[in-house]
Amino acid sequence: MKKSILVIGLSFMTLTAFAQKKEIRKANRALDSGDFSTALSELDNAESQLDGAKDDLKAEFYYTKSKAIFGSSGNNIDKIREAVSSLKEATNFNASSKTRGEISKLSEQISNELVSSAIEDQNNSKGEAAADKLMEAYKLNSRDTVYLYYASSNYHNAEVYDKAIKGYQELLDLGYTGIGTQYFAVNTETGEKEAFADANQRDLMLKSGAYSNPSEEVSENVTPQILQYMAYIYIQDEDYDNAIKVVDDALKSDPKNTDLLRAKADVIYQLGDKEEYKKIMKQIIAEDPNNPELLFNLGVSSAELGEMDEAIEYYNETIKLDSNHYAANLNAAVLILNKDEEYVEQMNSLGMTAEDNKKYQELQKERVKLMASAVPYLEAAIKIDDSDVEVVRTLANVYAQLGEEDKSDALMQKIQD
Repeated sequence: MKKSILVIGLSFMTLTAFAQKKEIRKANRALDSGDFSTALSELDNAESQLDGAKDDLKAEFYYTKSKAIFGSSGNNIDKIREAVSSLKEATNFNASSKTRGEISKLSEQISNELVSSAIEDQNNSKGEAAADKLMEAYKLNSRDTVYLYYASSNYHNAEVYDKAIKGYQELLDLGYTGIGTQYFAVNTETGEKEAFADANQRDLMLKSGAYSNPSEEVSENVTPQILQYMAYIYIQDEDYDNAIKVVDDALKSDPKNTDLLRAKADVIYQLGDKEEYKKIMKQIIAEDPNNPELLFNLGVSSAELGEMDEAIEYYNETIKLDSNHYAANLNAAVLILNKDEEYVEQMNSLGMTAEDNKKYQELQKERVKLMASAVPYLEAAIKIDDSDVEVVRTLANVYAQLGEEDKSDALMQKIQD
């Protein structure tokens, strides 16, 4: 009796497996004709009896399901995620050599299509959509950590900070440095040079005709940059403790890295410690003395600390390195003209005595000298960019105070025009 029951049971399992294979074959035939709806329906029928199936059949089922879902996804990220999940599930079983080859081929196909679509999303300023697709490409093959890097960067650019931080932290945990060969090609539509995850992806896009002029470069270590990005996200979220921790940990191994020092300076600035900010900025300038933006930022912090003469000196150094630095010229002029209020107050407080009149004349001469010293900065600022009407009006008023009526009238006419 027991033997009879066992035979019946085995027969039932054989019939079930046969039915599943039949449904999977039907699904594959539907896929070959592009009938995704029928394919998915057949697979639904097979899935309900999948528990007792052998590994090779389970692997074939999940591979076929992935193929059907991805083929019908229509760029829908939820369906794409489901397709990737199904294909990953297929790799958990001991598949036949044929199915393993098909899984590998489908994985490469999905990855290539995801990356190509992500690049298109990037070009259309759809950073989050691009990141979602790159994350799925990374899930298909966790060795492709560059996809995780670009996904995190896209989340960052799209201001999806929680996902960006999570991705950056995973990269750090994996020891990702980004050092290696980078593959580039020029987008024939935009003329922009774009990076690709690997040579295969770049070559595929070259064959499509959408890209040309391939090139290769050895990339630098991006770990400091990742840490800097993380710090800026924490600053954005006003999580200054984590921002400082990220940067300080990185500086232990690379204490002279100017990018990291700059990130720390930005955190310190947000915390309101202007003196410490200046100290760090001076350290950065010692490493990078010909960077006008660093000097300009020191000028800003000096002005906020009330060190006006030092601020103007930093603005002058900025202008020496970059004569077209609009903000440095404008800020220097503003600092100079702000002193005019002191002269006006003193002059208005004087009486009518001979001594007062003499003092008034002395102050007036100093005031004229002060305003004259602001003119070169204002003229340079307007030469660089004359779109700000108030800056043009300020220079016109200064000309009038200096008795240069023709110049003042010309600028006022320009404002009216």
